[in-house]
Amino acid sequence: DVVLLLAGEPLPAFDAPLREGIRQWESRNPRVRLIKDLKYLSREELAGYFQASDYLLMPYRNVYGSSGILGHAARYRKPALASKGGLIGHLTRNYGLGHTFNPRKKSAFLTALDLALSGDIQQDPEGANRYLENNSVEAFQETLLREEFSQ
Repeated sequence: DVVLLLAGEPLPAFDAPLREGIRQWESRNPRVRLIKDLKYLSREELAGYFQASDYLLMPYRNVYGSSGILGHAARYRKPALASKGGLIGHLTRNYGLGHTFNPRKKSAFLTALDLALSGDIQQDPEGANRYLENNSVEAFQETLLREEFSQ
């Protein structure tokens, strides 16, 4: 069985189009069970969803920065299916956090899903540990302090 979970509170400008898109998608994909929890989620709710997941899907189209979801993928040892461009794609490949694909190409997206469903996408545990170490609060503070006192 395939279960897709959509969780989190959409931005107000995207709420109505997202819900309409979900409704249309559900009618075309009756074999996929879709669970929707489109509201603000507590840390506990998020933790439960991350623990229950097999993969974390990040098909961002405009990728200029990082994403907290990538840190959760590393922390919960869940392979990421992430956009191949920008910083997210670079970090996913560099640390072995999952598989990257072009989210603007339907065929690339479907191939990524097929790979996930067949169990062919893994996460490098050592890479996940390095990612968490390099992106910890302590590492961030050290970088800020080093920059502040080196001037």
